[in-house]
Amino acid sequence: MRKNSIYTRTGDQGQTSLVNGHRVGKDHELIEIYGGLDELNACLGCVLSQNIPDAEKKILVDIQNFLFEVGTIVSFPKISNEQREYIAFQVSGLEAYIDRVQQEITMPQGFVLPGGCCSAALCHWSRTACRRVERLLYSQVKKQTGPSEVLIYINRLSDFLFVLALKLNFIEGREENLWQKRCGFGK
Repeated sequence: MRKNSIYTRTGDQGQTSLVNGHRVGKDHELIEIYGGLDELNACLGCVLSQNIPDAEKKILVDIQNFLFEVGTIVSFPKISNEQREYIAFQVSGLEAYIDRVQQEITMPQGFVLPGGCCSAALCHWSRTACRRVERLLYSQVKKQTGPSEVLIYINRLSDFLFVLALKLNFIEGREENLWQKRCGFGK
């Protein structure tokens, strides 16, 4: 019986493989994006480890699966119409959830400080990881080496995570902690 090894030693000199098979340095921009997507996925795993409603768990697992697909999509500057339509379908699903939750809860009037219950705080952490991926993707889109459709999805995902945090605090009966202006900062 052959045992698969976790380590391959192929990256010991700072090189790794892209999804398309090309070898690049571990500081390559796509590796940064892959790493950001991996971190975001791990953050979502932390959210899933909490006591959250089953409907939200299902959505988050779907998102985790799609983030693996996003890693593949960003490796190729051109995407198919089928991929474009699938990304649009994913975006519309996030938007439908956001719209629904905004009708269910009272939206805060001000800037929300991350926190509340643990699951909501983890959503905010996930949102910040998502925003970093968005910044990395924007660089790719700006250079026309990545699909803009993925940028739209990641932007909407960060909105989804913000609203999910609000909903989880609402379920737990936690009020949002809002930013308080001090020392003349802010408007």
